[in-house]
Amino acid sequence: MIEHNQLEQIWTKALKSLKETIPASGFHAWVKPAKLSALVGSQATLQVRNQFSANILEQNYLKQIRDVLAQITAQNELAINVELGALIGPIDYQQQPNLSIVEESEPAPRRKNGPELSLNPRYTFESFVVGPHNQFSHAAAISLATSSAEGDYNPLFIWGSSGLGKTHLMQAIAHFARASSKQAQIIYVTAEQFLNDLIDSMRQGKMKDFRHRYRRSDFLLIDDIQFIEGKESTQEEFFHTFNALKEAGSRVVLTSDRPPSCIKKLEPRLCSRFEGGLVTDIQAPSYEIRRAILDLKAQGMRLRLVPEVADAICEAFPANIRQLEGALLKVQAYQNFSNKTFTLEEVREILRVDAMAESVSKSVLPREKILLTEAPSEQLGRLVEAICLHLPLKPEDLSSSANSDDLRRARQALVFLGRVSGITFKELARALKRSASTLVQVHKLAQLAQLEDESFQGLLSKIQAESVKSQAPKVEPLA
Repeated sequence: MIEHNQLEQIWTKALKSLKETIPASGFHAWVKPAKLSALVGSQATLQVRNQFSANILEQNYLKQIRDVLAQITAQNELAINVELGALIGPIDYQQQPNLSIVEESEPAPRRKNGPELSLNPRYTFESFVVGPHNQFSHAAAISLATSSAEGDYNPLFIWGSSGLGKTHLMQAIAHFARASSKQAQIIYVTAEQFLNDLIDSMRQGKMKDFRHRYRRSDFLLIDDIQFIEGKESTQEEFFHTFNALKEAGSRVVLTSDRPPSCIKKLEPRLCSRFEGGLVTDIQAPSYEIRRAILDLKAQGMRLRLVPEVADAICEAFPANIRQLEGALLKVQAYQNFSNKTFTLEEVREILRVDAMAESVSKSVLPREKILLTEAPSEQLGRLVEAICLHLPLKPEDLSSSANSDDLRRARQALVFLGRVSGITFKELARALKRSASTLVQVHKLAQLAQLEDESFQGLLSKIQAESVKSQAPKVEPLA
């Protein structure tokens, strides 16, 4: 059997050749993520992320791959077997360019005239699990990232419910653009940040600088564009910004929780421009895709899940990927706190409150007939108490103007775990006496710390475990 380093050389050479013959969108979406895991005689084995990827590869690209590998290996009768492999594979030779690695080892220079580009290093095309529910949006995102702005996919408008991967795809485009060209001017903001930046510029008399920043970007990516609904001045400014970018050949990507036609207080001229590009949606994932995503996230957290436990988590949260991640974090917190591996029944008990809240929120009963005793204020209260047990702070310190290292860590932990629990930025802003846009930035810093800072990871686990100790589900009918 050929050694891993030889497999690496063969597959790298094959990818170089295939990149010249396969359209960029197809190459980056389906061929590049595959792995050459074995080559025995005239039998080659490719590993892919899931069955859907295997079907696409076999139906569209297998002949080209076979021809290239046959030429490289001098095996005229080469046969290729496609099998499912780990999402972050055990094949440790794989050191092809990875956008998150590129970003960390060669950070792009910060632009002096625009918002800082703050991206989650996990949100790359490589880590995005593709299935029938999101394949079109994924292919469109790759096509826009890899081709010119002259195509029909600009602007790209991605809509869907919360927690299904819209932000992941948008940031993957930004990662790809940054890795492809260090000179690319990329702006990634939420619609709320765009609004706040506009208000600050108007207040300070710096509208010229504002327009210079936004209208000279190569990529403008705005999350939750529905936020500008009913805000006439913001829509007016964005309309002219959009037109300037289109005329300059820049690329625009927008996400929303609904299609343009359903954003009721959106100006018709903006709606028509959004619909003039490509509008695509992301649906709730199937069980198989949820399981694949869960496996990927568990590997990233270095958490080993037995199949029965993974099944229980996937069954508890059928419609929201973010809730899957939150459930996984909760299981990890319990496991770290108790230093033991849980049984299936224990995991089901851990997840019972979240699953019950999810089922109640989708109940056919009128909302006023149901009382959930775990209100956001109560969740926040439990988290604050847990934070103050592990840091030398008082509850009132978190909403004060002080900004010590402990307070920064405490606020990051509260915002991170609050979002995992489904608490909105608006509710967090009210509790911490800060603007929601400020807490969006705090949340991004917390996400990065959760990935890179082991002490912060430990703090999160302790806080989460402490906060759920006294959490008991109670659903009571109103009289």
